[in-house]
Amino acid sequence: MAHYVAIVHAEDGAYGAYFPDVPGCITSADTLEELKASANEALALWVEDQALPEARSLDEIHDDPDIRADLTSGAFLMIVPLVDLDARTVRANITMEAGLLRSIDEIAKERGLTRSGLLAQAARKELLGATTQEPDAVLLAIQNLNANFEAFSISEYEPTTISGQAFKVKKRRSSSHPKTKLAKLIGERPAKG
Repeated sequence: MAHYVAIVHAEDGAYGAYFPDVPGCITSADTLEELKASANEALALWVEDQALPEARSLDEIHDDPDIRADLTSGAFLMIVPLVDLDARTVRANITMEAGLLRSIDEIAKERGLTRSGLLAQAARKELLGATTQEPDAVLLAIQNLNANFEAFSISEYEPTTISGQAFKVKKRRSSSHPKTKLAKLIGERPAKG
């Protein structure tokens, strides 16, 4: 699955985002949750008419002077997965624990959904980062650290699960170091060495 970095600007209670690697692809929303879905939809619609450009690495994004200027002026990064919007239904055979399947069926019944509907809804939310706290924690931590951007180098992080927007720290740091705090905030352990 492809992932792209969006540069997010917050203004007057709303959010706007652009994708530096996807020319002309922009979006906006009233909340960050809505922006995540809107950003994915904007990417998917852009791809319908044009070939998908190659996404730059986080190091390359960090080194771009225009992006650096945006970040130092208060913008922040959001990693956006490109989720295919093809709405055709297809049959899929999955295997899981019996107890988990019973729980899924109970929840689906309570919500007036089919098993497939609940699983598709959960997968959609997971892919867009809507059900986990990690993406919001990462966005908040990055936004807070952007105030002192020179001290926060994305190049010192290695993306591990971009759809979950989690980052691992490459170098060992004291527990009071801001980057170690970011790793703890998102449930990652600082890498040894």
